[in-house]
Amino acid sequence: MKKRNKYPLISCLMITRAKKARLTRLKISIDCYLHQTYPNKELIIVLNNMNDLEYKHALATISGYQEKGIRVFRVKAPISKLGDLRHFSIAKARGEIFCQWDDDDISHPTRLEIQFAVLEKMKLDAVFLREHMYLNATKNTLYLGSWNSFFMPFHPGTGMVRRSAEINYMTAEEFYPKKGLILGEDSLACFDMVLRQKRIGSIANFFHLFTYVYHKGNKTHGKHHEKLMERLKVSRKLNREQKIYIKYKFRQIAKIEHLILFL
Repeated sequence: MKKRNKYPLISCLMITRAKKARLTRLKISIDCYLHQTYPNKELIIVLNNMNDLEYKHALATISGYQEKGIRVFRVKAPISKLGDLRHFSIAKARGEIFCQWDDDDISHPTRLEIQFAVLEKMKLDAVFLREHMYLNATKNTLYLGSWNSFFMPFHPGTGMVRRSAEINYMTAEEFYPKKGLILGEDSLACFDMVLRQKRIGSIANFFHLFTYVYHKGNKTHGKHHEKLMERLKVSRKLNREQKIYIKYKFRQIAKIEHLILFL
């Protein structure tokens, strides 16, 4: 009988156009991957909708990382749907576990290790983060974000999912043909797993594992982020009660004093 690997391969999936103005954030995201404490991992980078010059700049940025478990794929014929790009990255991945790894967000070095520990211990199909930090890079302002009041109480862009869960990314029109449904592909993929009764968990009180960054170059427009920041923002009173200390300045880290809670 084949012994089960204690640390199965986790494939981190990144979709990017990597324009020149975005390369600094791309490097930060790659550095976050390289500093992960989880030992068995790979990073799949999908370069989409880029002209030859943009592709050259992106490769120059990534080339120094080539020997560190990073695999790069260029989509020559542009793919407009984010869900199709996510499926493309899954097809290229070697792991049986995936973790979404956006090109402009920041992950703590223990993110993969902690999410995997909960995924395994609770025998889940997928695990997400219930809270995170939210950086408005245009104003150098850092928030604490909580998804507890949402119909799915976790950030849909923080998922670690087993291949066996058969995650399905789709547009709102594909999911619900009638007009009026305003949800992104990541949220719909989560909703679809809920409808298929997959075992989904979330990790609470670990704000520091993930920082969601708004920088004006995001796929979603500024008003969306302003509304989301206002809704997600945690009160200072609650911060004191939970012994979370934040300095509201760019790149300063939070001190979190909590254990993992599975809710």
